[in-house]
Amino acid sequence: MAGQSRPVRVWRMAVLAAGLVGVAGLLAWTVLTWMTKGLEAAAWVAGIAAAVLAVPAVLAWLVGWWRTSTAPRPAPSGEELEQAAAKLAEAVAEQWREEAEARSLNDPAPMPVRWRATGRAELVDHSVNRTPGVLEEACSDDIPALVERFRALRRRRLVILGAPGSGKTTLAVQLLRSLLESRREGEAVPVLLSAADWDVDRHPRLADWVAAVLDRDYPLLRTPGMPPGAADRLAERGRILPMLDGLDEMPVPARASVLTALNRSLDEGDPVVVTCRTDEYAHTVATAGDVLTSAEVLEAEPLTPRAAADYLHRCLPPQRLPAWEPVLARLRAASPHWPGAGRVLAEVAATPLGLWLVRTVYIDRNADPAPLLDEHRFPTADTLRDHLFDHLIDVLITTRPPITDSGKQDKLFRPRRRHDSVRVRAWLGYLAALLDGQGTRDLAWWRLAATIPTFPATFRLTVGLTAGFIGWLAFGLTYGLASGLLFGLTFGLLGWLRARQIAESAIRDLPGYADLRLRHRWTDLIHKLASRFTFGLLAGLAVGIASGPMHGLGAKLIGGLIAGFTFGLMTMLMGGLMEWAEAPASAARATTPTASWKADRNLNLLRIGTSMLAIGLSLGLNVGFLYGFSAGLTSGLTGGISGGLALGLAGGLTVGNHRAWLAYLVATCWLAWKKLLPRNMVAFLDDCHQIGLLRAIGPLYQFRHAEFQDYLVSNYQRTYETGGGRGPQREQVASNTGER
Repeated sequence: MAGQSRPVRVWRMAVLAAGLVGVAGLLAWTVLTWMTKGLEAAAWVAGIAAAVLAVPAVLAWLVGWWRTSTAPRPAPSGEELEQAAAKLAEAVAEQWREEAEARSLNDPAPMPVRWRATGRAELVDHSVNRTPGVLEEACSDDIPALVERFRALRRRRLVILGAPGSGKTTLAVQLLRSLLESRREGEAVPVLLSAADWDVDRHPRLADWVAAVLDRDYPLLRTPGMPPGAADRLAERGRILPMLDGLDEMPVPARASVLTALNRSLDEGDPVVVTCRTDEYAHTVATAGDVLTSAEVLEAEPLTPRAAADYLHRCLPPQRLPAWEPVLARLRAASPHWPGAGRVLAEVAATPLGLWLVRTVYIDRNADPAPLLDEHRFPTADTLRDHLFDHLIDVLITTRPPITDSGKQDKLFRPRRRHDSVRVRAWLGYLAALLDGQGTRDLAWWRLAATIPTFPATFRLTVGLTAGFIGWLAFGLTYGLASGLLFGLTFGLLGWLRARQIAESAIRDLPGYADLRLRHRWTDLIHKLASRFTFGLLAGLAVGIASGPMHGLGAKLIGGLIAGFTFGLMTMLMGGLMEWAEAPASAARATTPTASWKADRNLNLLRIGTSMLAIGLSLGLNVGFLYGFSAGLTSGLTGGISGGLALGLAGGLTVGNHRAWLAYLVATCWLAWKKLLPRNMVAFLDDCHQIGLLRAIGPLYQFRHAEFQDYLVSNYQRTYETGGGRGPQREQVASNTGER
């Protein structure tokens, strides 16, 4: 109240005093009536008092809700918006610091990839629309110079082109991190986004899509200390630098739509960075009939044999140099125009992907490098690259042993368990084939259910059986297992019917959010629980007295108190607790795939638990009181609680806006039963990310390189087409991906 004017404080104090006097008067009237005219007359007075107290409380709550929902959100000041941008910048920097360590981008140093302004004039805007002469070249091992030139552009727009595996995403990540490290006040915050995640039909404007992604991936923007609608405000006011990675991973019509939407959405000073393969970008420009307005276009140059050899030399321990000297010498002397023992190796090492494969497979596992020069065994670059891919999974599993201390896992980037390489290859091959059939590189755990044609029927059956079993068990323990069978069948049918309505929506549900940390949040939790309980108590007291059992006014008063208490308990648990849990804590960080899964799991389990507890206690107390006079209090309580638990479970499974975890749970159980994926798929994917087979962009996984995914798809299809694996697996992939 320190920020309120004196008249407002006086007015509020007067209203509070009048309310307290009114409550005291009603209580005194009730007590006086009880002492002079008996309990029945006092019950009538208590009913009137409850109504008098409940109606204003309900009206005040409705008015407050209406004013909150219809009032325009106040526009944040420039200072508030800069504070939100600074917090976001910290989260993004921390997110990509960890991801850069997981990808070993600076171990021992960045690969020296050189970038030059593209020589293809049809891919670049008119010079009058750009800043010619500023960003003509760059090098991946001198990112500060790239940042300085990028900031000197009149319009900070950049397209990064290159061949497959040329380091486009790596350059974008390096640029993002350096921009954040040297960020100036008021400067846009760079955020790396998967271009394939942009549905132009749903979000025609870039700012709308960016705001939606920020709201999903960075819960800190919804914390109490942030301005209202922080994600929307940051995106609308050009305080975000969208870095769209992997434009080439979209179908051709979608790529053209994205390019057109970009040009329509970008205002005068709006920045943007796009990565794409060169040929795919050229095709996109031709299809859209336009280039990215005002953008500079950099294209990767192949690594020279000398640069590749020098990098491998830096990665080698000193004691292993003698074994590698002949290989490095042949590599330095290699020429694409002259046949020689180092020509194939030089062609593979001309891209950062090939250089990383050589390092991982031969240096990290301390293998003899002589086979790299065997041109009889590897006559072409494709055969040598396939050889490296063949050993990649085994090497990464072997060289990164599991760690049991979960607190150190994120720091050491090692898995929690050791997996069998044959199974890992099969599971990753299945996932790669699914993504390939869907035409995407993004692996989202919540979209797994959509890949199963029979999921709606499976989901309905699962919910129906679960509800039926709980109903049978709950009532069977009270009235006998045979008698409980009828209740089980009834609840199972109700669950099946309800699940039938929501099965399709569960496939499309996005992950929700639930933060159950209590640190620094006790006050907010108590406030939300107390306000909801008070409202429920008053409303339930009035309704309970008006419609309570007709066993005398004393019983009516007791029934009203029980109804008010239970209704208050229900609203407190199902309203206040859920509202508190869905509000992120101030310490919320960027969302990772595992964190996204855990948050949605917590939300679903909390909703199911609170629904069962609230409805179970409510029905138990009310039914116990209603039938306590005839059937006995114990029997009434037991039956009411049993029925409430069953109803609460059915409600928790089928009510709510976010059921992604439930859909995932059913899908993974079904796929594990088919031996297509591990039961705990999220933990498996996290382990693959820890050892370097996958990379993460927000809550999405991608294979470490697109070429690695293509290799897995080809190998998986070749294996099962030739009968090298189980038929049902191959048939299932074909069914799910539309392949025939």
